[in-house]
Amino acid sequence: MAHFGIQALPQLPPGQTDVQSWLNAKANNWIVDDKVPLTQVFYLDKVTLTPPCDNLTNHVFTRRMLAFPLTINGPAGSQPDGKSSWWTKYFNTMATGHAKRAWVQGHLLNHHIHGPGIADNLVPITDQLNRIMEKWAESVVKDAILKRATFSSTR
Repeated sequence: MAHFGIQALPQLPPGQTDVQSWLNAKANNWIVDDKVPLTQVFYLDKVTLTPPCDNLTNHVFTRRMLAFPLTINGPAGSQPDGKSSWWTKYFNTMATGHAKRAWVQGHLLNHHIHGPGIADNLVPITDQLNRIMEKWAESVVKDAILKRATFSSTR
């Protein structure tokens, strides 16, 4: 009996609907647990802001990000790349002379749970507020993800 090149679809976890994303994640070793779906991150909309000190320059920021579902499976996150236009011009301590670590590049989705260090996922935030967010929100979510919980979150 001939097999006309028909290939069985991969076994997908509940909630995973995008076969190609799953296959790509498997090929890149982003899957930790075959029983939970792949984290999907969407940058929903952006806002353009002009700083009062420089009315000739516009900077684009992500206004809303959606991680749905947020699971242990997904690409590795990364530290900020330092290339955002707002960072290099106003907040980088080397360029501005601000007190060391007064400002940081804050992740909308934490880099320990798949958040890339790119402009779409970064906003300027004070170091102090970033530490508060880590203590009261991010650490709780990171711990739950490591325990195989699945979340959906907007920020």
